[in-house]
Amino acid sequence: MTAYLVSNADTPEITYVLPPAADAIALGTVGVASGKDTPECLARNAAIPIVTADPMSAALTRVETADGKPRYDTQIAVLNRVVDADALASTMRACPSVQVSVHNGDGSEQAIDWEVPVVKDIAGVGPVREMSYIRELGNKSTGSMTAAAVVRFVTVGNRTVIEYISGNLGSYDPEIPAESIAFGDRLLAEQVAKLKR
Repeated sequence: MTAYLVSNADTPEITYVLPPAADAIALGTVGVASGKDTPECLARNAAIPIVTADPMSAALTRVETADGKPRYDTQIAVLNRVVDADALASTMRACPSVQVSVHNGDGSEQAIDWEVPVVKDIAGVGPVREMSYIRELGNKSTGSMTAAAVVRFVTVGNRTVIEYISGNLGSYDPEIPAESIAFGDRLLAEQVAKLKR
């Protein structure tokens, strides 16, 4: 499946790293696992690791640098199956693992609506399903950290392109930096175009 991934040969200004299988599974997981053992939460925990260790079912790459600058906020995967984003979100929301509220200027609080797919139109791609969620990032040296993120789903034939864009580590701010979204738009268009070739 790695042959389907966008690479430096397609975009010379971007360098990529193919992570080891365990890291790819972690990076490809959508959402934070629940510690509860209810049927709904067990179903959530089984559904959120979208990328598996089977090299014939999925492949994931992460961006290392772009335009000469370090960039660790974006990963892209290709799955050898169609992912129903709405069904996935429904399973996740049956056992919400993260509930965050933001304070409004008038002193009231407003809940952030995570894990709800919406349709976004992206230049060069068309309509995609996009969902905000909280993800866990980190490694043995830095420890586990969370970040707000968006995940995008695009069906191309009988495969699915999935893009992950992270916000600031340790922040539940649902606003992903505009520059990160713009880069993600560009990368997603390149990946979809490669899969269609």
